[in-house]
Amino acid sequence: MERKDQNGKQYLRNLSMVYYAIMGSMTMFLAAILFITYTPEQVDRSENPPIYYAILGGLFLIAFLVRRFWKPRRLETIKSMGDIKEKLNNYRSLLIIQMAATEIISLFSSIFYLLTHQVFYVGISAGIIATYLLLRPSKDNLINELDLRDDEILLHEDEGAVVADVKNNR
Repeated sequence: MERKDQNGKQYLRNLSMVYYAIMGSMTMFLAAILFITYTPEQVDRSENPPIYYAILGGLFLIAFLVRRFWKPRRLETIKSMGDIKEKLNNYRSLLIIQMAATEIISLFSSIFYLLTHQVFYVGISAGIIATYLLLRPSKDNLINELDLRDDEILLHEDEGAVVADVKNNR
């Protein structure tokens, strides 16, 4: 498959598009479920199986483990890579996995609201969406997390330099 080269600006734009696509899908999914289930006389479903709490707890645990243990180890591996292109391609994968771990909690929480009509699940989903704002990719985060050297920062800022690549499906 053909690969397309990217400069630093294109790389960050691509990361931002992934971020906003995930953010938009979480927000629209929650809004759609609220729209579908809203009635003037809200149906109270008292059935709230404990397995839902266990599933959400497990997903929170996975997201926590990804954030606290897997990400720092992966960042150390990425920092030790010599080529900036290799670093940024691996960093993109790391961020997508971190974002997906967060998104899955919101989606499951929305689904559990659909099944139970317990507002607690809407609160979890809304809280996840709000904290997701902290994961927004930026140039500063990239430089700080990867501890880029001055020459790598200059290369990243150079519009003519190739710092990453993506699969080109066109």
